[in-house]
Amino acid sequence: MAALPALVLAQAPASIFQLNGDPTSNGSQCTYGATTATCDSWNLINGTGSSGKGVGHSALNTFISGSTNTFNFSTGGSKDANPISNWAYSSTSTPNKDTLNAAYAAVYTISDFDVVFGADRVSPNGDANIGVWFFQENITLNNGKFTGTHLNGDLFVVSAFTSGGGTSTISVYEWDSACTSGVKNPKVGQCADANLRLLANPSSVCGTSDYCAITNSGTVTATWASYSKNSLVTPLFFEGGVDITNAFKAVGGNLPCFASFLVETRSSASTGAVLKDFLLDRFPVCAMSISKQCGTPSFNNGSLTFPVNGVVTNTGLGTLYGIQVNDCINGSNNSCNPTLPVTIVNNTAGSTNLGSNTLAAGETGIWNDSSTSTSSSQSDQAYAMAAESSSGQLTLQSTNTALATCTQSINPTVTVSKSCNTALSIGTGLTACDAGPEGSTVTYTVAITNTSSSGEIVDQICDSAYGNIFTAATFTGSPCTAGTAGTVASSGCSALNIAPSAIGTCTFTAVQGANAIVTDTVSASGHSALNASSTFTNSVSNSVTVTSSDAPSTATVTKGLDSTQAGCATVRYTVDVKNTSGESVAGWVQ
Repeated sequence: MAALPALVLAQAPASIFQLNGDPTSNGSQCTYGATTATCDSWNLINGTGSSGKGVGHSALNTFISGSTNTFNFSTGGSKDANPISNWAYSSTSTPNKDTLNAAYAAVYTISDFDVVFGADRVSPNGDANIGVWFFQENITLNNGKFTGTHLNGDLFVVSAFTSGGGTSTISVYEWDSACTSGVKNPKVGQCADANLRLLANPSSVCGTSDYCAITNSGTVTATWASYSKNSLVTPLFFEGGVDITNAFKAVGGNLPCFASFLVETRSSASTGAVLKDFLLDRFPVCAMSISKQCGTPSFNNGSLTFPVNGVVTNTGLGTLYGIQVNDCINGSNNSCNPTLPVTIVNNTAGSTNLGSNTLAAGETGIWNDSSTSTSSSQSDQAYAMAAESSSGQLTLQSTNTALATCTQSINPTVTVSKSCNTALSIGTGLTACDAGPEGSTVTYTVAITNTSSSGEIVDQICDSAYGNIFTAATFTGSPCTAGTAGTVASSGCSALNIAPSAIGTCTFTAVQGANAIVTDTVSASGHSALNASSTFTNSVSNSVTVTSSDAPSTATVTKGLDSTQAGCATVRYTVDVKNTSGESVAGWVQ
């Protein structure tokens, strides 16, 4: 139920709108508060067929064109007393006398809360009954079914296109789930059918009555009816009105706040009549919209926090209470499953609701939220929910869902350093980066510092002298250039996953030949942990020089007796010389 502006004076529909079966103004006067002016009429409100706010003295109006509509009610469950979930539609045809060309409605809040409504059909042949629903939810169509539910207080008007024109009978009902069945010949306040309580069944209509229904008794001009050369013969044109304030006062009910309306043709005035053609659209007496935009993302422990903010605007006529925003990340099929609702804060300067989660008509409220992701992009959506009274439930949903895709560019960067240690770096003149004789091993340490704000993964490490140190199987870049100085004996390098500002290290061991000087660098390539397409390539380290010494030439000499001869003593000796160094010596064998 709605919280509409305080209304105190009676406001018969015919006192604020020309309801005489003619959409063209006849110059009659109406009272709008303290002002007397020419009555509003449908040619003024509809124009050539448009919806809007503040046209004439109306608060808002909706025009629905049916000239291209092919949808009609279908199946036996499409009954006014049944839940909307039972209703269905298809593209079947209806007789011309039951086919609608247009439907229209407008709201007036001069003193009471009034709605005026109208429709015109294709053919005048035969009588046709008409029903008008004003829903508190935004009822929509989806693949042959109606989407949305009835709320207690939805308004239902039944009348007729009367042959020959003139005033028509009118019955007014409210949806009330407390009605489990109807009574015969119900009186005001009694249940007329399941879910339908009678609000009014007046014996006289229009004039000073709170209820009016009338059809055209002659050919009239309609500015919007281009489909019939702007001419409507009798009785194609129907119009009516209800003083909602007095209708609900009669049964002690609160004022409803409408979001959509539907005009239907039906087989009779009975609540169980067969339903024929229909036209449906928004009628935002109580409504709100929501916007959403991305803030500036921030990095947090290798993930991204995406802040979002937006505005909820009360686009209807009544005050809305307890407004909350359901903000959520897109799931499968864009499903929206919010975790914690976000309360809006009224930011309308000068409003008595400033700082609260209540919005009067036209007021705005701000909201903000955030989400965390390990991706560089985050798509998310939000909708608002509100109560239509200070003690009501959050049943009114925003007329739109706000969508936003927040992104953060990723620029992965690293610094690379290289150091060394040798297994034999001892002795005179040897430093930490000098190798011993040939065959010595040198252990290099690679240190990669993540200098960006997101985590990074190393995909490849190359050495300018020794070639490939590590390449991930998934790496798609260029291979390392083959080494020329020696071989890699072993490598402990792998796909390092380095947090922001952290350092990842690994070691590899190379064999360096004798009497050599090797100066080399390492380079690293990889990608952001948040976005594989954001990469760093060939980040080069400092250079390191390793000098290996020449192996000394050494030999052992062994003397032995070879033989002696009798007589003159001749003694033969043998000398064995063995090369004990690690390299070849000219004229010697090792």
